[in-house]
Amino acid sequence: MAKRVSKDAVDPKSRHKGNLETEALLESKGVNYTSIRPVYIYGPLNYNLVKEWFFHKLKAGRPISNHKPGLQVTQFGHVKDLATAFIKVLGNQKASKQVYNILGERYVSFDGSARACAKVNFVIIFEVLIEKFIT
Repeated sequence: MAKRVSKDAVDPKSRHKGNLETEALLESKGVNYTSIRPVYIYGPLNYNLVKEWFFHKLKAGRPISNHKPGLQVTQFGHVKDLATAFIKVLGNQKASKQVYNILGERYVSFDGSARACAKVNFVIIFEVLIEKFIT
């Protein structure tokens, strides 16, 4: 886990802007909280179907859309590893009023993620079309 440092720059257009607003509200009200921000989650009982979306597109022979140039990096965290991190902050006074971005040592590009899904799905990588679009 990496503790978020308050001087870190924050994109005001981020889709996670609500997290920052909630954390600021809790802080202003003096609420004891710990904010945990996991990476993309995979594993059983996962609520986020991002990876499933890749597989459905591949199975249907449709292209996977990625942001240009596809070299942006991300990480995936298994539900068990993330659960361990959650357990470590419960009742831990050192975690009070802290924000943690959960991350690991390994990372993958968006294109690399799409290609890994294709490989697992037994699609010949050269046949996988990765559409690029500009955000």
